[in-house]
Amino acid sequence: MKEQQKVAKQAMKKRCKEAKERCKEEIHAAKQAMKQTKKEIKWSKKAAKHQQGSAADRAAEMELTPSAPEEAEKQPQEVLADMGFTNAELNAQLLAENHGHLEAVILALIAMKA
Repeated sequence: MKEQQKVAKQAMKKRCKEAKERCKEEIHAAKQAMKQTKKEIKWSKKAAKHQQGSAADRAAEMELTPSAPEEAEKQPQEVLADMGFTNAELNAQLLAENHGHLEAVILALIAMKA
């Protein structure tokens, strides 16, 4: 009888040890998956931030000075309409808020579309 108990105890220890090893492996795999997920989140945040910044960069890179003398004589509303910003009410509101600074209005309109 004692021999059976000893064998059973050894078998139980062996099963516990195997279960502990499997548990360690599962924890390791879960940690690796978490690490990968965090990397993916970090990269997606960087990509989103880059996309937001690129709209402002495009506006800054655009040459906002008139290229021809006749454009310099145009009213700001006309210039905005020629650029595709056709909402006259919004354009007027932004021109008033920005004290007639066409460049600031264009940047604001681009930011709204982004």
